[in-house]
Amino acid sequence: MGNLEVIDFLQVVPRNKAPQEEEEEEEEEEEEEEEEEEEEEEEEEEEEEEEEEEEEEEEEEEVDLT
Repeated sequence: MGNLEVIDFLQVVPRNKAPQEEEEEEEEEEEEEEEEEEEEEEEEEEEEEEEEEEEEEEEEEEVDLT
C-alpha cells in the first residue's frame, strides 16, 4: 500500500499543474479577446465620428447654397 500512495501522489502532481497552465492560457486568450473588442469599439467610434463630421459638412454646404 505504501508504494501505491506514492504513485498516486506522483500522478496527482502533474494533473494539478495542467489545469493551472490551462487557466493561464485561457486568461491570456480572454485578455486578447478583450483587447480585440476594445479595438473594434474604437474603430466603430472613429467611423461614427467621421460620419457625423461628413453630415455636418453636408449641412453646412446646404446652408451655403440657400
